Amino acid sequence: MSTLYQIYHESVVRLAATLVVKDEATCNHINTRLSYFGYEADESRPETWKYYLNMSGKYHASDKMMTVTSMDTQEEIDFTVENMNIHRATWREYQYGSRYYKELLNRYPEQKMLILGVLNPVSVSAAVAAPDHSILYYDRSLVESRETNLICQLQEWLDGQFVRWANEDYRINNSLFIAARLAIIGMGVPSQIKSIRLDNARTNMAHSYHIRRYLASFGPLDQHYNQMNEFQRLYFYRNIRYIMRNNGKDETFQELIKNVMTRRNFPVAEYTIQQNDGDITVDFDPVTQYERKSINGIPSALGQDIKDTPGMLELQRPLARSNPRENQEAEQYIPALMARSLNSEASTKILESNVLDMKESEPYVLSEVLLNHWIYLADRGLYETVLTLQLPNGSDIFKLTMKEAYLVFQYLFMLRLGVDMVEIPRLMAKRVRRIQLPTFEELRGITSRTITPDAFIHEALRDNVVITNYISVDSFLLACQGIQARMLSHRDLYAFREDLHQYAEVKLMTDRFYADVPVDLDHGQNYAQWMSDRGLSFKDYTPVELDSVMLSVINQATGLELRTSQSLKDVQRAMLDIMSQLSSYSVHYIQQINEAAVTMFDWPHLRWHYLGGSVGTDIRLPVTAARVESLNARAKLKTVIDASNIAIRQFDHSSKHDMGFGIGLRYEMSGLNQYIQNGIALGTTIAAIHEPALDLSTLNGSVVSIPQLETRPIVDLFERITTDDFTAP
Repeated sequence: MSTLYQIYHESVVRLAATLVVKDEATCNHINTRLSYFGYEADESRPETWKYYLNMSGKYHASDKMMTVTSMDTQEEIDFTVENMNIHRATWREYQYGSRYYKELLNRYPEQKMLILGVLNPVSVSAAVAAPDHSILYYDRSLVESRETNLICQLQEWLDGQFVRWANEDYRINNSLFIAARLAIIGMGVPSQIKSIRLDNARTNMAHSYHIRRYLASFGPLDQHYNQMNEFQRLYFYRNIRYIMRNNGKDETFQELIKNVMTRRNFPVAEYTIQQNDGDITVDFDPVTQYERKSINGIPSALGQDIKDTPGMLELQRPLARSNPRENQEAEQYIPALMARSLNSEASTKILESNVLDMKESEPYVLSEVLLNHWIYLADRGLYETVLTLQLPNGSDIFKLTMKEAYLVFQYLFMLRLGVDMVEIPRLMAKRVRRIQLPTFEELRGITSRTITPDAFIHEALRDNVVITNYISVDSFLLACQGIQARMLSHRDLYAFREDLHQYAEVKLMTDRFYADVPVDLDHGQNYAQWMSDRGLSFKDYTPVELDSVMLSVINQATGLELRTSQSLKDVQRAMLDIMSQLSSYSVHYIQQINEAAVTMFDWPHLRWHYLGGSVGTDIRLPVTAARVESLNARAKLKTVIDASNIAIRQFDHSSKHDMGFGIGLRYEMSGLNQYIQNGIALGTTIAAIHEPALDLSTLNGSVVSIPQLETRPIVDLFERITTDDFTAP
């Protein structure tokens, strides 16, 4: 049996074992049995029955309270739903099938249903209202998102099985009939799950096991299954045979570029070797260069688009074992051959994916927030989780508080740098969130209302994490993620202010939420004695073992081990490996990505401050001729105007016109008596009207057009712009 199939089989058994199916016959049997011991069931209140209470993780009067040792605080706690919601590490360790689960089941063998109910509770109201034999709970982590028909078909199979074994006559003289029926059905559930998944093979509802095995038959493509997204998994599952039959074709190559690289937003560029004859009069030979051109429309992130031969060979050095030995000779003969070539440009088989990884590149990165709040909250007694330290020798296990865990991490970190610390130093927790949030009045007192409106203060006070007592790593990690998100929001609040005074006030206001706090973690004690008092010694450990212990401490303390996100570099490498496997073997794929995080800083531009006032300008544009294309007017007052042979300069209070015209290359303006008042543009004198006297009193407010306009020379076009005082945004 292969390892992959063994893992698949165990997941199926686990799914079947944790399945919760309602059975009213079992419920009635439990009520009857409890009545023998004096626990009568209230027929009108099924929510008080032991069956439904245990299913929801609640204790019945007949149940014995179970106690366990918390993995978070090492205290003895009651095994209840409420405590499991707080002690998340304990909840994880007691999941079905674990060593702790089996030990608890051995202590309380008659309360298995209650144990499963505490770990994965079902709503009492939903359970009571559900039809008989309904699936009330299943482990969603064991059912993949594409398996949309698995639970539905399993429910149909269960309904059929209960009908098949529904022989109530056996219950008259056989008290174990119900248990036997459930056992027979339960033994068939794993096989039925596998059968449904087998039927889903070669469809978009196939399980990952079948997809992996199918892709593995076409080479090691299954090795990159975890790096593929859902589209790519189903794309290759559906099209891999076509791709293998048409390997090497340009059409297939372009399809792979689209669905492998472009789909994941990775740039792909090709290199073209060229003759550069810019200095041919000096050296009498063209210079050989390589130009990078994108082939999928996504620009490369780093490096220059033009490279010389040594730079190009250096990029290909890791691709083959003998490349370093061949580079010196290749630097000579490649330019010589290209200089004598009859073609000034030729395509190469060198492709590059050049990506900028922005992970951990925010102004306030999560790792720094976690580290500083770990120190700060542990010192304040608000981070009370107990860490289990397993040393590499496999025998020694130590329980450390969060304060002790940091001091061990600090000692190991400095030891790996070659510094053997003698005394525990005083620390500074950088930019940690104040436990007591500032009030609106406090923030209003350090800002001026004319520069910083109340809206900025309300936005700064919105959605901030309430710092409390953390007894699990999960809750600590969740709080730090919320704090980091608000840090970035607070930065955006002041970073986008263009007014220098507003920028300063908003930054001062948001900085009020955070502080650099001195931390005294057993400051002044001798480090060697401190370690000895706790039975810790790392004298005989190798550097690799020290790194293992150090990473174990920081991952457990900060919760980083709970984050399973893949690095962008690993995904890029996987996509390039897929391209290399499915395209021509002679194509070289070069991976380029930044190893270190990108340091972000604000653009150092000048910020202005508007002091108030007005500004104006006069512009005179000489125009030889202008043609009015259209004129639409609306009368404002009833009056008669003789406009024959009169160059209109303005309508003072009689009317207002909006018109559009084009001059030269479609230069357009509109309005009459052009000026700006409170941000509204109106007016400009531009034309002459050759229409006999028109009685505007007959218009009565309706819109009319005056077509009798013709091209006529205008001496100049005068525009005057005036602005009122305004407040800076």
